[in-house]
Parts: sequence; C-alpha cells; structure tokens
Amino acid sequence: MALVECLSGNLMLDGNIPNGHLCLMTSLSDHIKAVGQTQAQFATALGIDQATVSKLCRRKVLPSLILAARIERVTGGKVRAVDWVHEDDAA
Repeated sequence: MALVECLSGNLMLDGNIPNGHLCLMTSLSDHIKAVGQTQAQFATALGIDQATVSKLCRRKVLPSLILAARIERVTGGKVRAVDWVHEDDAA
C-alpha cells in the first residue's frame, strides 16, 4: 500500500481514501519504482540530471510547466502536469 497526496495536502494510504476524495494517484517516485527504473534512467528519458529527479521525487523543487508536461508524456499520463499544482497554489 502506498501513500498518496490528496489535493488537501494530506497524505493517506491508498486503500483508505474515502469515495469522492481527490488524491494524486501516482507520485513521481512511485512511478519510477513501478516501472523498474532508476532515477538516473528516468532523468535520461527526460533530458535532465539525476539530482533534479531526486529533488522532484522529494518535492524539494517543482518542475517548470515544460518539464511537468514532459514528465506527463514520459510517464504515459500516470504523473500528470496538473498534479504538481496544489489547490491552494492555483488561486
């Protein structure tokens, strides 16, 4: 069972999310693990360095709009560009 981040900013276990509760279904780090890649391999696919992927996975930095769109494309839509924006930040 994985932790997912809800639009409220709360972390919940994926098996305990109430119906109608909106959460980010796949974090970047979860996606990288699920497809069996290393951060370095994923970084190469994005055209960035591994250190940046590490910071993105730990949410120490946010991607630019262009990079967020590239992440969405490379992950086949599993990590969406919109998932990087929190509801509170969008106002």
